[in-house]
Amino acid sequence: MFFKDIDTWEQSKLRVMTIIFNLLYLLCSLVIPIIIVGCRYQIFHSVSSVRLTGWGWICAIVVAVVGIRTLSRVIKKLPDSTHKEQMLKYSILGIKALVIPVLLLIAMRLLKNDFDLAYNTLWWCLISYSCAIVIDYTCIKYLDKEIALRKTAKEKIEVDKRVELLKK
Repeated sequence: MFFKDIDTWEQSKLRVMTIIFNLLYLLCSLVIPIIIVGCRYQIFHSVSSVRLTGWGWICAIVVAVVGIRTLSRVIKKLPDSTHKEQMLKYSILGIKALVIPVLLLIAMRLLKNDFDLAYNTLWWCLISYSCAIVIDYTCIKYLDKEIALRKTAKEKIEVDKRVELLKK
């Protein structure tokens, strides 16, 4: 979305940008929520009893992030060869991905008085994860597609070379 001249980038710049945005995604989708849960439920402090609740939240976050990320990769059925097709596909997928966190944020807002600790913990985790979704659909998807297009272009060049050899 923000990379209008991405097709002219050097391979090194493409690689660096991919690493940066994947690290930002990892930070927002896993690291920050784990820190939030750890601090709220004090699972990183020495206590006399085992606190499974915090670790349970961390496991749920990890499973959810990995599951959603895997599912997103499977749903790549819409065409996305042109920039307009990419904008449509990734915008729709991004909106779809944001529906659940936004609905949960609204529900949590209504239940605040009953579940204050869970509310605060999930509120910040969902905001962080929503940031990860925005990073994914506004940056990472475009970078991944450019990498795939370049790989396909290299393969096509190799096929064309072999065709030329067969013609001789």
